[in-house]
Amino acid sequence: MLANLSEILPLLLINLPLIAIGVAIGVVAGALPGFGASNTLIILFPLTLHMDVNAALILMTALFVGVRFGGAMPAILINVPGTASGAVTALEGFPMSKLGLGGMALGVALAASAIGSFASGLIAITAAPAIARAALEFGAPEIFALALFSIVMVGQIAGEDRIKGWFAGAAGLLIGSVGVDPMWGTERGTFGFIELFDGIPVIPALVGLYAVAEVMEIAQRQRGDIGHVVAITKLAISERARGILEGARFALKRPADLLRSTAIGSLIGALPGAGANIASFLSYQQAVTFSPDAEDQAKFGKGNPRGIVASESADNACASGALVPMMSLGIPGSSSTAVLLLVMTAHGLNVGPRLFAEHTVTAYAMLGAIPIAAILLLFLGFAASFVASSLTQIPQPIIAAVIAVFALAGAYAARYLMFDVYLAVAFGCLGYIMRREGYPPQAMLIGIILAPVVEANFFIGLRQGFGSPAIFFTRPVAIAIWVVMLASIVYIARKKKVAQLRDTEAR
Repeated sequence: MLANLSEILPLLLINLPLIAIGVAIGVVAGALPGFGASNTLIILFPLTLHMDVNAALILMTALFVGVRFGGAMPAILINVPGTASGAVTALEGFPMSKLGLGGMALGVALAASAIGSFASGLIAITAAPAIARAALEFGAPEIFALALFSIVMVGQIAGEDRIKGWFAGAAGLLIGSVGVDPMWGTERGTFGFIELFDGIPVIPALVGLYAVAEVMEIAQRQRGDIGHVVAITKLAISERARGILEGARFALKRPADLLRSTAIGSLIGALPGAGANIASFLSYQQAVTFSPDAEDQAKFGKGNPRGIVASESADNACASGALVPMMSLGIPGSSSTAVLLLVMTAHGLNVGPRLFAEHTVTAYAMLGAIPIAAILLLFLGFAASFVASSLTQIPQPIIAAVIAVFALAGAYAARYLMFDVYLAVAFGCLGYIMRREGYPPQAMLIGIILAPVVEANFFIGLRQGFGSPAIFFTRPVAIAIWVVMLASIVYIARKKKVAQLRDTEAR
């Protein structure tokens, strides 16, 4: 790389406007439910065929950085994650927004996103081969254990009752198994609907469990407030800016959370099939585990900004980590990197072990665009956050109407099927009931998302173990994951019990 530095730096400087454009497009795309990185990359794909290969890949890499933060804005302000991994941010961001701290939450997310992207970009540049080798140590048994770890931890953390949380996660796994059996090709739970043969689509489930359910919640609250005037807090321009800057300072004062979550995101991102969802939930769980005291832990789920620091830094670091196996091994770790792989092969690049040797400048220019995009995100993200923070000053009936329109449009845009709109409404009704009864929708969503990962790696592991499940409990890395999971369950339960006793004594 050092020998080609004189070529890489001018290339990045020339394409600086494209990096800014990519970040801006990513922020907007991430903020719209249903328009994630993969959809946006597919839309831009025809355009990239007429561009220089370096410019096209730098533009798309910058988009990766912007889309992660974009998904945090609606998650924080209106409890509608723009991306599936933004569901973790909504756990803490929306309660902060309801407390009038939406600007601060956006600032925390912005700083954590930028730092996570910047640090993981540097890690990818300097240690891409080492990360790729470490990722190879994770086979089907390890990824199966990681996926279950995520579901169990979310079920325990997301709600007040961990039994209800685990039940919601298990229900998500069951719902996620709908479709055609990948092993035998038989239909499961499709009820004859051809639209379900590929399984439950994630976007309608996400939109329904969060956006449609939130609209129902707003409607219920407004019904109880008939005849009453709801006061809308008007924030001055300086106060909105001050809140965002205060949140950014909070994130900067949590270096341990930032470094731990960035490391988790970089590693998980390099695992094929794992993705940002596992990285965000695991980092959030680790933030709870490493909470300094019972009082701080009791704030999780009620508006603790440390949860946003963990989820956003891991989410953004995962984007850089996912590029490593795609570039060095030719293995896409997500649907977004699969589209990026398609772009690279369309331009004639030999993606795989020889990429860094044969196309050194192009490969390192892609990775070098990540830290530059992270720096630009600070400025572009601040502007976007400043504009978005005004949403908290809009009356809730108007917000509900806007959420409904964009949410259902996002559900339709995923596959261009009205069936998905009906599915989103059905999940909305389910999500509304779950909220009223204390079952966390986050646990069900992560179960739906990870069901294909759990099933595929379970059967692959069984084949590797010649039909014996012992392989899941005898490999060193898998054993370490199971031990950490059990220890975390006990540790978090104990901390929650201590916090409840202190609350009881205080009363």
